Amino acid sequence: MAGQLGRCLLSKGNLHRPCFARAAHYWNKDWCPSKFPDTAEKRAAAAKKYGMIPEDYKPFPDNDPSSYGDYPNLPEISAESRDPFESYDFPYLRRNYGEPVHIQADIYTLQRIDNNTRQKYSLFTQVATFLLFMGGLLGAVILGYKYPMPISPQVAPRQLYQKGEVHYTFEPAE
Repeated sequence: MAGQLGRCLLSKGNLHRPCFARAAHYWNKDWCPSKFPDTAEKRAAAAKKYGMIPEDYKPFPDNDPSSYGDYPNLPEISAESRDPFESYDFPYLRRNYGEPVHIQADIYTLQRIDNNTRQKYSLFTQVATFLLFMGGLLGAVILGYKYPMPISPQVAPRQLYQKGEVHYTFEPAE
């Protein structure tokens, strides 16, 4: 696009006609899912559209509030739980060209959640460890305020906030 625009600007006679550069893109409607397929022919066409065989194609339920039209309801398989040694077309996301992606594929990348593998510790153990650690920190802070340990002894008496002394008043001067 930049080359076409530069060629237009550098060519002679560009004062007589305006310079335009066209960017060839698809329309948004080409990327949007269609309506829910209600017949077998529409289901087969939708399966072909998403590169699936009709036996594997299963759309989201039509009465579901999170219905996405004819987009396939794919299983939630995160990128971290896929084989790391397979030769992928796009290794960063562990995907191959033309394979359908989940509707929320940005959640299941390598840096995000992995809900397919079994965790090393149970949820109860994780929460209990967190609460014990934070409780220990809170206890140390409370003990530090209750029993202060100064670095050096106090050299002079306290000068501010002594009992019975008023350093200022709002009464008018006499």
